[in-house]
Amino acid sequence: MKYLSNHTPAENFLVLNENESKLKDILKLTFADLLLKKVLKLYEIEVQSHPRSPVRLLKYVSIGENFANYQSCTHEEVFLSAFRPDMEIEIYFNHLVKSSIQASKSLRSFYFSTLIKSASIIEYFHNDWFTRLTRDISLNKRGKSLKRIIQSEIEELEKELSQITHDDKAKAFDLISQLQGNIYLIPGFEPEVLSNINEEFEETETWQTTGGFGCSSFGDASFDGAFDGADSGGSSGCNGGGCSGCGGCGGCGGCGS
Repeated sequence: MKYLSNHTPAENFLVLNENESKLKDILKLTFADLLLKKVLKLYEIEVQSHPRSPVRLLKYVSIGENFANYQSCTHEEVFLSAFRPDMEIEIYFNHLVKSSIQASKSLRSFYFSTLIKSASIIEYFHNDWFTRLTRDISLNKRGKSLKRIIQSEIEELEKELSQITHDDKAKAFDLISQLQGNIYLIPGFEPEVLSNINEEFEETETWQTTGGFGCSSFGDASFDGAFDGADSGGSSGCNGGGCSGCGGCGGCGGCGS
């Protein structure tokens, strides 16, 4: 877990998938990670246009309790920058996602203008003039070694989590808190686990210190569908790393740079 937790979920996803990465997954992981860290907050508001009209639930986003003190990564600013001029603003979820897609333009545009500049991953990718010319997203020798290590850590965590989430919730609480948004990269991780752990520790000293886990709608169809336009409407899987349907959360953390 040492290497996995050194990077954001988006950075780890790039290492695991290279050219096969999808902008949809990069943005979705980034946003869900910010929710988990309580930097942003996602919630539903009841809307009824007319007394005879049905009540609709619309998702909105505002800043979370850790927004003011959070040290963001550059790639997270596609979501966070909208709240900096006015921290009281509430933004319709679909509009915020659309804005992030427009700002990113495409995977390769976002990668070469933003992601590759991260101090925590630049040393693992080819970044010479030919790479920039061909718009290739590929690992160098050090990066390939890191990829093998991260894959191995994910495999071990998948086995460990499947056991401790049932047998040792205290250990699961600590482990998920350390992983933060990288929990979304663990195949088969179930979102209800986080709710169960929240309930288990709600009255404990650990809860009072960390605030427990904040929750997102990561596995929800409307959440996932909002990001569909990121790759010209194409849906994508989470190649290599595995993208769980988790809607989870954890304490606040900063960029791995």
